[in-house]
Amino acid sequence: MDIEGRPTLQLESTMKLWWPHTEALYAVILAYDLTRDDRWLEWLRRIDAYCYERFADPEFGEWFGYADRQGRLTHTCKGGNYKGCFHVPRALLMGLQRIERMKPRPAAGGAAGNRPAGAAGPAPDEGRQR
Repeated sequence: MDIEGRPTLQLESTMKLWWPHTEALYAVILAYDLTRDDRWLEWLRRIDAYCYERFADPEFGEWFGYADRQGRLTHTCKGGNYKGCFHVPRALLMGLQRIERMKPRPAAGGAAGNRPAGAAGPAPDEGRQR
């Protein structure tokens, strides 16, 4: 209902949409990275579980876009005039990139076993005659 008690015109006014959930996933990852407060990890677990239980299609991939307030899908189409393939890959990519940046980095000039995966060539001290 709107402020005057009338039904709203927007179809999605009483629904849960995919895109705010993707934004929430990234937001809690960012919040954790900035604060290191474990409550954001718990929120991440909750939002992630909800998204993958309600919106994700484990059989054919991508996410469905619309659920009712109880989390039941209302539309099985995964694309259309208002739902494209932008929000899901963006949020997942940005979330993964942020998580990767949070990982501890090996010390500069460390042993060859500590080199980042995919580092080209021998480690600086490898192959030298002593």
